[in-house]
Amino acid sequence: MDRPSGFQGGVNGHTSAITANVQLSIKANVVIANPKVWAGLTKDQQADLRSGVTATRSWASHQVVTLSTSARGFCDQHLGDVVVADPAQLSAWRHGVAPAVSALEQADPVTRTALARMRALVAAAPSTDLPQPCTATPADRLPSVTASGDQTVIAGEWRMLASAQKLAAAGATQQDVGLNSGAWTFSLDRHGAFSYVEPRGRSCHGTYAVSGNRLSMHEDASVGDCDGQWELTFTRAGDRMTWVPTPAYVATWPPLTGFFANPLELIGAAPQ
Repeated sequence: MDRPSGFQGGVNGHTSAITANVQLSIKANVVIANPKVWAGLTKDQQADLRSGVTATRSWASHQVVTLSTSARGFCDQHLGDVVVADPAQLSAWRHGVAPAVSALEQADPVTRTALARMRALVAAAPSTDLPQPCTATPADRLPSVTASGDQTVIAGEWRMLASAQKLAAAGATQQDVGLNSGAWTFSLDRHGAFSYVEPRGRSCHGTYAVSGNRLSMHEDASVGDCDGQWELTFTRAGDRMTWVPTPAYVATWPPLTGFFANPLELIGAAPQ
């Protein structure tokens, strides 16, 4: 139950739901040896290769996160909801896909044999890793602040470089690194409005509020897929400002620590 989408990629809108006990695909990692190369190996080399592949398979099988653990994390990290189909729904689903399964079996004997093998494996060792349904707390309900004191302390045009290396080190997927690394430009006016432009050109705007060293930013959800909420503490020293996500905000996507690792640099006066 891997992350379906990355930071600012639809997650904050709380749009994802996964039915944990209906799996639509089979995952298999297979090591394939070129038969000509294999035939050219000595018996000892073939034995070493078999041993290495077997050891890798055994190691990998112990690295898998259980389905129930993944389901709980999916909700805890605000990625969406997890539901579980009841027996009647499962029966209806199997009935609905039966014609497609039958067509696959009739079209290809290799597929027919593989499907029979899958059924036998499931019958011999049914899963005991049963996920529980759960509901995510939408990320747009994070603890926030209201405006208090001087709101112009962060006003200006700012640029922040989101480092690909630091994002990856913080656990971001390759897709998330590609979407979010690069120069982000933030415009914060003197009246509580902001906008930003991502490296890929996507832009959003909304309102912000400062209270002490806390900063809350709410995007205008009426514009495209802009529906994020940013919860930060900030420190400004002249033309440099550091943003640190709050623990509750980090929980929505742990790689935020890598995203905000670099400071913002002032590049212009506050927009009017």
